[in-house]
Amino acid sequence: MDAESVHLLEIEQVLDIVARFAHTPAGQKRILQTVPLGRLEELQHRLQLVVEALQYYKERGRPGFRHLPDCRPILETLQRSGDLLEGVELRELLELLKAGEHLTSLLQEGDWNRLREITDTLVVPFAFMEELERSLDPAGGVREEAYPELREARRQQDKIRSRLQEQLGRFLKGQKARYLIPEPFITQRAERYVLPVLVQHQNEIPGITHDVSSSGGTVFVEPLASVPLNNELLYHRQRELEILRKVLTSLTDQARDNLEGLTQVEEIVTFFDEVFSICEFAQRFSYVVPKLSQSTGLALEEARHPLLIDSMGQHAVVPVSFQLSPEENVLVISGPNTGGKTVALKTVGLLSLMAHFGLPIPAQTARIPFFSDILVDMGDRQSIQSHLSTFSGHIVRMNEILQNADEHSLVILDEVGRGTDPTHGAALAIAIVEELKSRQALVMVSTHHQAMKSYAASAPGVRNASVLLDPETLTPTYRIKVGIAGESSGFEMARQMGFPESLLEKAFQALAPEQREIERFLEELRLEKLRVEQERSVLQEMQAELEREKANLLREFERENRCRNQEFEERIQKWESEFHREVKEYVKRLKDRFEAARLRQETGRKVERLKESFRRQFKAEQEGKESISEPAGQGELQEGDTVYHKFFRQKGVVISVGSQEAIIEMNGKRVTALPAQLQKVESRQVIRRPSKQITLHVVEETDSELNLVGERVDEAMALLDKFLDRAFVAQLPEIRIVHGFGTGRLKSAVGELLSQHPHVKSFRLEGGATVAILTTQEGGV
Repeated sequence: MDAESVHLLEIEQVLDIVARFAHTPAGQKRILQTVPLGRLEELQHRLQLVVEALQYYKERGRPGFRHLPDCRPILETLQRSGDLLEGVELRELLELLKAGEHLTSLLQEGDWNRLREITDTLVVPFAFMEELERSLDPAGGVREEAYPELREARRQQDKIRSRLQEQLGRFLKGQKARYLIPEPFITQRAERYVLPVLVQHQNEIPGITHDVSSSGGTVFVEPLASVPLNNELLYHRQRELEILRKVLTSLTDQARDNLEGLTQVEEIVTFFDEVFSICEFAQRFSYVVPKLSQSTGLALEEARHPLLIDSMGQHAVVPVSFQLSPEENVLVISGPNTGGKTVALKTVGLLSLMAHFGLPIPAQTARIPFFSDILVDMGDRQSIQSHLSTFSGHIVRMNEILQNADEHSLVILDEVGRGTDPTHGAALAIAIVEELKSRQALVMVSTHHQAMKSYAASAPGVRNASVLLDPETLTPTYRIKVGIAGESSGFEMARQMGFPESLLEKAFQALAPEQREIERFLEELRLEKLRVEQERSVLQEMQAELEREKANLLREFERENRCRNQEFEERIQKWESEFHREVKEYVKRLKDRFEAARLRQETGRKVERLKESFRRQFKAEQEGKESISEPAGQGELQEGDTVYHKFFRQKGVVISVGSQEAIIEMNGKRVTALPAQLQKVESRQVIRRPSKQITLHVVEETDSELNLVGERVDEAMALLDKFLDRAFVAQLPEIRIVHGFGTGRLKSAVGELLSQHPHVKSFRLEGGATVAILTTQEGGV
């Protein structure tokens, strides 16, 4: 990426924001050192990894590394042979290894394939980790329980120290206490216990003088009686230090032997800290992961500048939307100063750059091409040291851009052609943009030149856009409208800033007559555009209201339909119960037991078929199989006609008829309908609702054979289950299921279902069919 453009777009400030979310110093440094990835495959993999990590973050939270120090200096120490690590440093390595172990355990469950690919390469040196855990306490000290000789050396020191305290304490209370300083105490000098003696009495206490106070009035004397004990204490202290050095040397050597594994753990933990810092950054501000491809089309919807979000808050920043394609690859933004042109350009450039850094971006949706370069020219390029004026500085920069721009470039030019005569500047701007367009680069420019706006309005592949002003106050709204050029509105802006009206009038009269006409025409066009937009907004609101009404009607219809279905099922259950009761009473009165048995069998067979017939009839009525006329043509509909709406299955009255649609009133509400949805109802015809009266139809007897050949196993089992229920109700003694030979899967499935079915007493195989013996209904009809 072009270094100058990267600097102008202020990506460093964005990385500073992301780095705030890092848990470790190494993770923070890694974020700040992020560079754009140079290969599309590499960048896509990075963004897919961020997508997966973001999903993990939303579901399970963030793996925490807040307790981890920066272990990189420790690893650098291990690279130098002979250097010894302190216990605290070794303990920090232990915390690093624990973080690596914890990281691998977190990803064992769940569909985190990309994250697990990274941790699967992690080889934690568990033996060294256990040795550190055994040898060191949480503060980095060596554990006495791990090394008995260390415990003994410290025990001896405590014993001797106690004897010394007792011995020297006698000086503080005895006759020689008068030779000591007021309020005397026992202290240490040169790692030996001594007494503070007044300098004029130092000969009164025989011993070795180790130090003198800064005032010279006190000397620190080790009494001769204490010398043997101090010597013994010093011996055991040296013994302790030797043991500690031996332990730390051993642990340092082991760390050096595992340097490669420690380095790998540090790199992976730091990488995960970086990735989840990005996730927290994205989640905090509701950013999205952009879609990148080799395509040259760019589309940003509801995009915001991240630095403005950080300083003002997300809802205070006005979003912008842009789209560039190979067919329309140049967008020219015009409008007044302070209207938001530069911010809009920076937003597109910075968000595209963030995508190439593998970062989520603040937008509702984002599709960004993989750019080989993002080239930017904005700001005042005046340089006294380089003897460059504003215009010459821009020309130098334009030369650099033209040398590098191609079909894989995004070019952003703020106030192209400024700094010189407006006529010449506009001509240069048009020539530059035309050249970039011919190279098929995606180009966004801002301008105040009228010629540039006219060029954008007529040139193929180029579109105008404008920053909008409030129609009443003429203050910037910071919104972008694509498709129309904006006016600089210099007079209006000066008026808003309190510029004298008389000078504004003189300036306006100084314009050429044709320029004044253009100004008036553009103002009228702007007002007309605003009026059209307002009307469109009202129509959209009306359409949305109609859609809501349609949805409410649909929900009401579905609710009524459920109620009708429930009522139907309740009625059919009640009918079935009454039917069974009456049949049983009738059968009981029959004296011919053979006739009674035959009647029970026949009625049992027909009950389920009758119920199924009732349901089919009810469903047909529900689907609107009423006596209605053929669909009326659009030309036949007239105001006042009664029509049937096929979608809502309700009658309505036509209120108005248009060329493509009609508005009808149903149940006191107006809805818009297409001609295909309406059917005219003649005055003699009635739209019938589903009848609540049940009409009985005679149905045929249940067949005793079911052919499943050619059916899939799942569908065949569903058919067989229903067939068994019908056969059982019909009191069939046995049935035959034809399944053929084939691969045997269907035969096996049939056998498995029959072996578990409550209606089957036994079954046997007969070639390509299975015969099942059914149970009887005890006490049934």
